Amino acid sequence: MKLIHSFLLLTFISLFMACKKSPAEIEDQVIKPVKRNAGVIVGPAVTKTIGTGGGTLQANGVQLVIPAGAVSTPVNFSIQPIENTLTGSSRNAFRLLPEHIQFKKPVIVVFRYEASETAGTAPDLLHLAYQDSTGFFRMVMDTERDEAARTLTAHTTHFSDWTYVESLKIETDRSELIVGEQAHLKLMYHEILLNSLEKDPPIGAYVEYNIRSQIPRIQWKMGAGAGKLKPDGINCLYTAPTALSAVNPELVSVYVPVWNTAKKDYSRQAILTVPLTVMEDEFLVYTMDGIVYKNKSADCTTNECLKMEADNFYINAEMSGGQFILIRLLGDSFGQRSYPYGLDDDQSYMHIGGTEEWDWVTSKTPCPTCELQHSSGG
Repeated sequence: MKLIHSFLLLTFISLFMACKKSPAEIEDQVIKPVKRNAGVIVGPAVTKTIGTGGGTLQANGVQLVIPAGAVSTPVNFSIQPIENTLTGSSRNAFRLLPEHIQFKKPVIVVFRYEASETAGTAPDLLHLAYQDSTGFFRMVMDTERDEAARTLTAHTTHFSDWTYVESLKIETDRSELIVGEQAHLKLMYHEILLNSLEKDPPIGAYVEYNIRSQIPRIQWKMGAGAGKLKPDGINCLYTAPTALSAVNPELVSVYVPVWNTAKKDYSRQAILTVPLTVMEDEFLVYTMDGIVYKNKSADCTTNECLKMEADNFYINAEMSGGQFILIRLLGDSFGQRSYPYGLDDDQSYMHIGGTEEWDWVTSKTPCPTCELQHSSGG
């Protein structure tokens, strides 16, 4: 009987050891690819016919490089802006055509991104991604990155719908705060099948970072500024300072273990940083010629340089960009609606000066006897 018991015990241990999996494998079991709709067209296509000698097509920050010999006859290539249906990604997406041709040589797809688009993530966490014919997005793990040129490059033998996505990201409920206010930060990521044998693994859900074995290693830190942090795993509560500091925007960073493809473990570390702008309780923000100007009392040379009356909706400011700006809504009641330029009730008036080149007004009398004129818009 002892021999039988020993045999059964050894058999049970062998079965247990054979079924035991690594933490990464256990966590990957719950990851399922997510099928998403194809994006609708949102803009005109840019097209070009390229023949056997090769060529390039560029539009909207996307470049296609067709090497010589990739096609055997002239082909009409196009870049078509479409809706991005990849959850958790706000990047531009494009339909690259023709879609049903297998190129004889790999063609090159290049996406350019702006520096501001790395806020909350990092350049080495950006990947090109495409949607296959069955509706699944796939992450291009071999994405080539040029941080100086801010480009993402991949080689492919076929076209489809393309975009780019960050594998990890800090999400915040606000990026601008008044002094003393709080912002909630959370670490999010796109699930992919890390142990998949496929070159471009399918993308799963966009969810809270849930790799349980690595959460204790996450570290939140102030990168710059006088704000305070209250870390809690994948979450962090940021409290803005009660007075403006010399550093603005303030920077919050999180250190996260990420998958090391070569070693098949989480020995790599990514540093994600998000900027948080702290403002006083009264401030004015406006955009002129594509440049955003933010004005607060700390920018003032005198106590009178920024005046606002909510009841009369009157703003008079010397802006930090060097401009003088006057905005007034006319009438007795105000709300969130459009106010066309004019000098009657429910209309608005604006005067911008101090540019050293021109003054701009929305209503004027061009000569003493001429009729009053109003700009279009509001």
